[in-house]
Amino acid sequence: ASLSTSQAIVRAGQQVEARLTVTNTGDGPASSLAPTITATGAGAIAGTAPTTTSLAAGASVMFTRTFTTATAGTLTIQ
Repeated sequence: ASLSTSQAIVRAGQQVEARLTVTNTGDGPASSLAPTITATGAGAIAGTAPTTTSLAAGASVMFTRTFTTATAGTLTIQ
């Protein structure tokens, strides 16, 4: 899995998108994938959580979650 964000240093009221890419490297399907993407710092307010999904063997999926910041500062995505 890889996690990326559109920006880490933010202004108050800014929206930041976090992206989590997951690849099923197994031989069979993976079901009920329910990723958790959280943010700390800058008064982060989370948007809707990514939906649960299934993933075929060898396939990849990207989950996204948008955070809105309440204050300026550094935002840490986990």
